[in-house]
Amino acid sequence: MLYQTKTQTQRLEKLLEGIDIPRSYYERAVDRYKSLSEWFCREQSEIAQYEPVVYIQGSFRLGLVNRPLHAREEYDLDVVCELRLLAKSGITQKELKEMVGREVKTYAKAHAMSEPPTESKRCWRLDYADEVRFHIDNLPCVHEDIEIIVRLVESGVEVQLAQKAIALTCTEHPEYELLTASWPMSNPAGFGIWFEGRFGSVGQRRRQLLVEAREYKSIEAVPTFALKTPLQQAIQLLKRHRDFMFANRPDLKPISMLITTLAALAYQGEEDLAEALTGILDRMPQFVNEQKPMVPNPVNPGEDFADKWSSVPGLEDNFWNWLDRARRDFERLLSSDDSDEVRSLAESKFGVRLPESPAQAPAVLTGTRRSAPLIVVKDAPRPWGSHERPKKRSL
Repeated sequence: MLYQTKTQTQRLEKLLEGIDIPRSYYERAVDRYKSLSEWFCREQSEIAQYEPVVYIQGSFRLGLVNRPLHAREEYDLDVVCELRLLAKSGITQKELKEMVGREVKTYAKAHAMSEPPTESKRCWRLDYADEVRFHIDNLPCVHEDIEIIVRLVESGVEVQLAQKAIALTCTEHPEYELLTASWPMSNPAGFGIWFEGRFGSVGQRRRQLLVEAREYKSIEAVPTFALKTPLQQAIQLLKRHRDFMFANRPDLKPISMLITTLAALAYQGEEDLAEALTGILDRMPQFVNEQKPMVPNPVNPGEDFADKWSSVPGLEDNFWNWLDRARRDFERLLSSDDSDEVRSLAESKFGVRLPESPAQAPAVLTGTRRSAPLIVVKDAPRPWGSHERPKKRSL
């Protein structure tokens, strides 16, 4: 049994070789957001007086980045620009967005970037035109008011996580141009800390090993992306399976935060990747609530990562269809004794061509459109049978 589990994990790790990105990509992302941070803090900066702090959020922050399915796709680096000494009581969302935007524009000009920054409803985007196709989405924000933080704590969020909450700008907000306390709220830093907490003792041991190997000087210096815990690797595999399944209709796929949150809740500290992945797939449905919020943000329970299920037809069924297919596909991948079948599954379900020789590296099939056609059906199969939902669980 131990030998079988080891073989299964080795098979998954070989698959990961084909979808993971080099560590140098993470390091390049760090260099770029640090460069932006230094620009914001320079003496001539319009926002330096407000103590700007820039940090990563999203898949780069959590160590969950996969190679894109198509060569033309870019890597999305999400960063937060938090002005620590500025309160939302003294500025409008529009004023904050435009003030940070001016600094982003001067940064692009000073660094001779080929394209000027573009504005979205919440961010300023910077496009890089080098061999690694990156863009940075920069999110202007301020620290959230104490009243909001207290409210989060009262809803069950740990104090240290609630204190990381931020107030951000949104051009579609009804009070975008008004001086008001009503701002959109988020908490990417708190989510990152919560996510790391789900690693348990596995994460701590891996940090220690990296320090002992002299790859990093201290436990605190080890970035999350370097850990490669079974939870992180399992989520990477699940995201890749989802992306390939919905390659022809990416707008209908389950969102990454939904998969990441459910997987983190379902993870029970397994040290073996195959055990972690199968356990996560088995337990994920237990954390989908019967009523709204169906998949609450663990650091902001009022936010529902499944909120669009009720407004976009087919999204909920697509999630359950994907989960059902992922269970079946991974079971086949892990249980098969036929090497030809394993290679066929890797190519048809993940877009990775596994080598016939162990000495060869897996090949990534970028630009492929060979995923199965997406079929949206009513009453998608629920893992517990008879379409009965599980009882609501608390976080």
